[in-house]
Amino acid sequence: MVVLGVPFLIWAITGLYMVTINIHYIHGDSLVYNHQTTITPSDIRLPIKELARRYPNIQSFTIAMLIDKPVYQLTMESSEKHGDGSHTINSNQTLLVDAQTGEQLSPLSKASALAVASYEYTGEGEVTSVELITENAPFELSARHLPVWRIDYQGLDGASIYVSVLTGQVVTKRHNYWRIFDYFFRFHLMDYQDGEADNQLLFWTIIASLLAVFSGTVLLYFCMKSRMKSRMTPRIKSRKELLDLKPNLRQDHQPNTDSVYSSSAQQGESHAMD
Repeated sequence: MVVLGVPFLIWAITGLYMVTINIHYIHGDSLVYNHQTTITPSDIRLPIKELARRYPNIQSFTIAMLIDKPVYQLTMESSEKHGDGSHTINSNQTLLVDAQTGEQLSPLSKASALAVASYEYTGEGEVTSVELITENAPFELSARHLPVWRIDYQGLDGASIYVSVLTGQVVTKRHNYWRIFDYFFRFHLMDYQDGEADNQLLFWTIIASLLAVFSGTVLLYFCMKSRMKSRMTPRIKSRKELLDLKPNLRQDHQPNTDSVYSSSAQQGESHAMD
């Protein structure tokens, strides 16, 4: 039971943290502004026909805002020959194009990434580092967002803003409270490697915990039953208790000889005087 008490304590502490801290704050929603910018047709100066002429392999596109200007986010279909050239692999690429000038903006430069982060970040801390990540994503970033620019800010929360190199959008934001949450979540699942719940340690701990709860319930039932039975049955004294009570019983039943003798003496004196 002592061994099972350790994971119970860990579950309690980690669970308390995860339910106490607001989940929207953990997600970092307060780190960036929620800009609501309306794009009008007059903002688009590069016609779609001209866009299709320049980029004939467009598979799809969306119109978005990059800071204060509209942009096209193009999904391009490309084919690459594999190995000896016997077959090709179709893959999608993303391009960012200025919707006013037609200038290609991706891959995003360091200066542009800093401008995006400064526009989106709600804090007042200074930038401490800027890093281009193209592979080996850190644990707090999904690899599907690569490549990205990571911009770290000074402050107690250790905020980090991740800006996509291809789209110029903030793909995620992290701070120390999220990182603590992530570690606590792993401890909560008893997985100390990849944060997944499908591990044997968690499975067998749950089985042992269920057995402990079941056995404790059975023991509690029999304990309560025994106590109720002892209350209903008259208490039988032990032999030692009975022996201790015998002198008291003899003393209580022993006649008071002093009183008898004194009474007889008084009666004799009264007869002599007569």
